[in-house]
Amino acid sequence: MTSDIKILVVDDEPDVLFCTSRILKQAGYIVLEAKTGEEAIQSAREHRPDLVLLDVALPDIDGFEVCRILKSNERTSGINIIFITGKRVTTDEKSLGLEEGADEYILRPIENRELLARVRALLRLRTAEKELQKHRNHLEELVENRTAELRKEIATRKQAEDALANAKKQWEETFDAVWDWVIITDKNCTIIRSNKASENFVNLSPKQVVGQRFNEVMHGLDCPKLDCPMERAVTSKQRERLEIQLENGRWIMVSVDPFENESNDELFVHIIRDITDRKRAAVEKDKHEAQHRQLQKAKSLDRMAGAIAHKFNNQLQVVIGNLEMAMDDRPLEGGSEGALSEALKAARKAAEVSALMLTYSGKLPGKHEPIDLSATCRQGFALLQTAAPKGTILKADFPASGPVIRCNAGQIQQVLVNLVTNAWESTGDNRRCIGLTVKTVPPADIPAFKRFPAGWKPQEIVYACLEVMDVGCGIGCKDIEKIFDPFYTTKFTGRGMGLSVVLGIVKAHNGGITVVSEPGRGSIFRIFLPLSEEEVPSQTDKATQTSEIQAGGTVLLIEDEEQVRKMAKTMLTHLGYNVIEAKDGVEAVEIFQQHQDEIRCVLSDLTMPRMNGWDTLAALRKLSPDIPVILSSGYDEARVMANEHTEQPNAFLGKPYRLQQLRDTIRHTLADKKKA
Repeated sequence: MTSDIKILVVDDEPDVLFCTSRILKQAGYIVLEAKTGEEAIQSAREHRPDLVLLDVALPDIDGFEVCRILKSNERTSGINIIFITGKRVTTDEKSLGLEEGADEYILRPIENRELLARVRALLRLRTAEKELQKHRNHLEELVENRTAELRKEIATRKQAEDALANAKKQWEETFDAVWDWVIITDKNCTIIRSNKASENFVNLSPKQVVGQRFNEVMHGLDCPKLDCPMERAVTSKQRERLEIQLENGRWIMVSVDPFENESNDELFVHIIRDITDRKRAAVEKDKHEAQHRQLQKAKSLDRMAGAIAHKFNNQLQVVIGNLEMAMDDRPLEGGSEGALSEALKAARKAAEVSALMLTYSGKLPGKHEPIDLSATCRQGFALLQTAAPKGTILKADFPASGPVIRCNAGQIQQVLVNLVTNAWESTGDNRRCIGLTVKTVPPADIPAFKRFPAGWKPQEIVYACLEVMDVGCGIGCKDIEKIFDPFYTTKFTGRGMGLSVVLGIVKAHNGGITVVSEPGRGSIFRIFLPLSEEEVPSQTDKATQTSEIQAGGTVLLIEDEEQVRKMAKTMLTHLGYNVIEAKDGVEAVEIFQQHQDEIRCVLSDLTMPRMNGWDTLAALRKLSPDIPVILSSGYDEARVMANEHTEQPNAFLGKPYRLQQLRDTIRHTLADKKKA
């Protein structure tokens, strides 16, 4: 049997010391020995045994003094001590020993078995006492810790209650301080809480409105209004809001949010805000913006009117001067033919101004068909290289083929020429470097700012992009918004239609333009046009017709303007046609009934008194369903053909028209009838 219990045996008799030690060792204890009191004290302090068997009579100091010293020392005070002696002791001595801290007295002689039993009993008792004390200490520690936790919980709860009370107070103060009227209602619209703003809205205190229905307090109505946001919130279970104008002229914004309280009651928070000032400010803002737009429009119209007058007056000066000189009896340089030729050139230039204005509006004549944008740009690029001012460097980045767009090739080349011309003019006398690029871009890559025309938004399709970049003077922010206005220019008077024409062509092709520019750092113009999935048609020889349509026969000419009618008759006669004239549609129908068999074609004005061109067309088709009819107007073709009509003309001829245009239009119309 082994044990880690240490016992110190103190006795000055060697035989007794030996026998006692042997008995304890045989019992499995660790035995320490001492023959004097000093040795006992030193050994106890060094080894701190669990038990000391201490002889009372020692040669240096007696056992009572040793016991007193051990019990008074902090390191050895907990050691168990048994006095063991062979002499008789009095009751007083025994009491003295116990008072000094001894646990027991054992008198010799004592049997070995009894000695071991007494030692074991004392050790077990002390072990039990230690365990009990340990448990007691642990219990006391638990009680102390739990007490501390409870105190802490109580303090925390108190803090939480104080914080809650403070937060509630702050919430109530904030609730009442809000300028908006905030109320809480049940699903029947009965007010169960209100802040002090009720005094500003309905001249009632919160206590006065609580318990009443909101519609009664706010509108004086028994039932909510049909568009009441509260009624909608009950159904939608989400926020509803509405702007309402009261009978006194004030505007309010009512916002209603549904929620549930801790009892799962369905409640609604109403926030009523007075937005009268905001509404009035918005009205004033709209008014000022409308005035500003009118001023800008007036400036634009004034600029455009002045520029058109400038253009027309210049050309009319040439027309009038040359015609007067031709009519004069005095001989002219180059003869009358030269004067008439110059007058004709000037008249054509004046007509071009009208055509440019129609182009700006996006009302363009011309056939749209699938084209290869890169191939079209390459054709224009070759011409630009020839026409470019000295020192201009043109760099092109065009794909080998594509992208394909549906448009008029001539108009796209006009866009390219105008953009490049604008670019090289922006560089002045400096070295001109202009880059041209064709590519495709998805709608997400099209910049969202500086888009033209105003309001244009790309669709969810891929776009072809024509980019023209220069390193010229650039454009200021205030000028970018105006650069597409007709005749607006930062160069010199008389210019300014190039970019307007570009915008009109792009608009007519359902496209858009973006501009990136900064003064001194050049500009980038990007033209975006919808891609087409059609195939580009192969080029065929269209130079001649398989059958030549011979001129001749009778044309019914319908025109209310006498001078225009006379000129048209002269042109038709010159082309080899007989002409029957009519001043309006009513007269034309009567004449057609008389000469129906001889009339080969009808040329009719659109705008006439009594019966306009559309009604005249319908009346003539009733008399002769296959009669070829050409409508002519000073308005653009897109506007003329915009509305639906029961009958359609065979062709449209825009005024002013040239002799060649008149000849080709009649021949194509007659050719189409022959094919039919």
